[in-house]
Amino acid sequence: MKVTVKYFARLREILGKSSDEFELEDSPTITDLLNLLSNRYPQLRGAVFEHDGKTLKKIYQVLVSGEYVGEPNKKLRDGDIVAILPPVAGG
Repeated sequence: MKVTVKYFARLREILGKSSDEFELEDSPTITDLLNLLSNRYPQLRGAVFEHDGKTLKKIYQVLVSGEYVGEPNKKLRDGDIVAILPPVAGG
């Protein structure tokens, strides 16, 4: 199955691109995808992931096909678009 990951702000700067497409095994979860990103892009570990290198820092939010996901064990579906959003400052 194919999943697209979109990167914004700091993640885009670190990776030098705005998105990736991944072919994943059946029934992957958000956690599976985050583990893949951590392994593929070790430069994200300090900036985006907690000390374990696999858990996304709480300041980031994950949207799957436009809907906020608070549950890391949510199953992904073929064609999903996953957006990893950094904190937003305003004033």
